[in-house]
Amino acid sequence: MTTLSYLLQGLHIKESAETYHNVYFESFRDHGFVPDYGVSLKTEFARLAKHQGWVDKKGKIRNRDQYADQKCEAFQEEINSFFEDKASKLESWQTLCREVRIDPVPVSISKCKKALRTEVFVNLVDLMNARRLGREVKVFKSFAELAKYTHSKKLYYPLDAAKAGGIVRILLEDFHRRY
Repeated sequence: MTTLSYLLQGLHIKESAETYHNVYFESFRDHGFVPDYGVSLKTEFARLAKHQGWVDKKGKIRNRDQYADQKCEAFQEEINSFFEDKASKLESWQTLCREVRIDPVPVSISKCKKALRTEVFVNLVDLMNARRLGREVKVFKSFAELAKYTHSKKLYYPLDAAKAGGIVRILLEDFHRRY
């Protein structure tokens, strides 16, 4: 059993590529696209964008607004694909705390939010990839470390998707404001 599987055991969260499907990517099956849940979210979206013609053969974006809207929708649905509708709100917050290795896990939503705001720095794309690929998420010791990593890897989470994402919104950092 992987560490992530252990952390998520018994919770209402889907733990790996074999046990979930992103509705967004699945909706393109009718257009001949076959989702691959064994690759990163960034890789999968790039593959879909090429398949749909949102980028040219060299990877240049054809319509920035359409591309941004589609990316936002894909990333938002990625968040939604992991949390079950019947999970309690507290349980969902506690699951996120476990994922980012907050110990002990807080016993209330407000304490979970406070711990997530003050104790951890996580790249949101990494969080989704960790869930997608059944791995542990990388947790950084400081905002500066997180910002440097995010910029060097170009792992940016669409701002609109993060704001709409409810539970992960608390992890959203404004790199332009703070770095």
